[in-house]
Amino acid sequence: MFPQLSRSLLHETITEKLLFHKLCARWVQKQLTEQHMLNRVQASREFSERYELDSDNFLKSIVTGDETWVANYTPETKRQSEQWRHTTSPSTKKYQTTVSATNIMAQCFRTTEASF
Repeated sequence: MFPQLSRSLLHETITEKLLFHKLCARWVQKQLTEQHMLNRVQASREFSERYELDSDNFLKSIVTGDETWVANYTPETKRQSEQWRHTTSPSTKKYQTTVSATNIMAQCFRTTEASF
């Protein structure tokens, strides 16, 4: 866009004088609402109270599980998410997205008793 200026001079001006740097978006697995965070705090308190009442018996009764959608697409790379930003600018966040017509759900369950 500025053929009369060299790339090195432009780069020096942008980085040293304007204090801009190319920064990548920070990866955040899921976008949680305030309600989601309050639910997590409440569940943690309930688990803590039940552990105080039943101790190890409570831990042996827990079945944990997780599920995730596995998508058949290539997400944006770290390099593709780079933007020129001022050093005092807050980092941008990149949320996990599912952009595929061919998704499968993977599930995993486990009891804590096996570890005792």
